Amino acid sequence: MGYKDKLAFKISNGLLLLSYFTVRIVVAPIFVYETIIQTMNADDRTAMWAKIIYCGNVIILACLSQFWFWKLSYKTFVVKEDESKTNKSKTA
Repeated sequence: MGYKDKLAFKISNGLLLLSYFTVRIVVAPIFVYETIIQTMNADDRTAMWAKIIYCGNVIILACLSQFWFWKLSYKTFVVKEDESKTNKSKTA
């Protein structure tokens, strides 16, 4: 379709990446740190296995956020669409 080469696409994806970066990359690690500190509080009476599972899930979700940010930014600003794929999609 050729929409990836348009300026409007680059601007809208840039704004998407800015908001994603702000929320997921800057704020999320602070949230993860605070969550782990509060979860591992010695006064908390929650079972240790539940704390470990919870903290593991929080860390996995934070890693997924890093991956998706990289994938969005790489596809938006680095990779050019392959010409052969464009021709195949037009003929189909």
